[in-house]
Amino acid sequence: YVSAYDNSNQDDFSDRYAWRWDHLGTLPGGVRFSADTEYVSERDYFDDFGTVAEEYNKDEVESTVALSRTWGNLSLTSQLLYTKDLEWGADNDQTLQRLPEIQLNYMRTRIGDTPLYAKFESSGTYFWRREGLTGTRFNIRPSLSAFFMPLGMLELEPEVGYRQRIYSTSADRYTLEEDGYEHAENWDFSTRMATRVSRVFELADSGLTKLQHSIEPEVTYYYTPRKDQDHLPYFDTEDRVEHQNKVEYALVNRLTAKFEDEQSGSPLYRELAYFKLSQEYDIWVSRKEREERYNYDRFSDIDAELILRPFSSWKLDFDSAYNPHENKLEEFNARTT
Repeated sequence: YVSAYDNSNQDDFSDRYAWRWDHLGTLPGGVRFSADTEYVSERDYFDDFGTVAEEYNKDEVESTVALSRTWGNLSLTSQLLYTKDLEWGADNDQTLQRLPEIQLNYMRTRIGDTPLYAKFESSGTYFWRREGLTGTRFNIRPSLSAFFMPLGMLELEPEVGYRQRIYSTSADRYTLEEDGYEHAENWDFSTRMATRVSRVFELADSGLTKLQHSIEPEVTYYYTPRKDQDHLPYFDTEDRVEHQNKVEYALVNRLTAKFEDEQSGSPLYRELAYFKLSQEYDIWVSRKEREERYNYDRFSDIDAELILRPFSSWKLDFDSAYNPHENKLEEFNARTT
């Protein structure tokens, strides 16, 4: 808890406060409890009392409290998410809060001895605010995938999924919208094809004994048919599933090292470097939608990602997006851990 006196205005003698709570632990029964909460009494609190850039330029504060539990490949998570907008002119009475959001997921699991895999994702969210449309959304997506290795050298992974969204909304006296029930369903398909060539280099060093370089070209196709969604309420981006008909092609390079533990003599492996170049080709734009989407190009930006792990406790991550149409770098990010 922090309280501070505001002397920026001689006529304002009110106290302002901020509090933050971080917690991570396990409750009885294997329930994982986490809290990442922050709250300020006034939107300009950090303008007056922030000491570093991450504070005085904040545009919102967010609080999340969550409970989660896993049973093998099944996981259940329940969380409360509250957001306060700090931008001037923002109306927090219209800011959507997720009170609560529940997720039930079943991880991708092989079905017996078959090449088929099953996966299930679902969520239920109650969107609340003081002014504006509120309601509940259920989002369910089961999927079925497979893994094949034709010719013993190609990896083929097709997947088909079915998404169902169900909405129950409340009346809103400001927009004059009434209680409603809406639903929408859609299916999606993707398939990934990849292969790998590699070479192992023998090294004389007593610690680093071998180094493997692998090259992995891959092509992935995505398809989601166009569906009318204008009748659905809009709470966030999940309420509008974009149709897709595109191909992504990528080239991955990996350097994997083999070490010998000096004490036990057992082998240790670490990926020293990972480098990926990728780009997408939009078939929708290249065909019937070219006139409709005249400001889009068939080819996306060229994405590059480089991950370096020079030591077991140190990681560097770089990614960038290059626009080949305008010959400029659109984005560059660098992180270290």
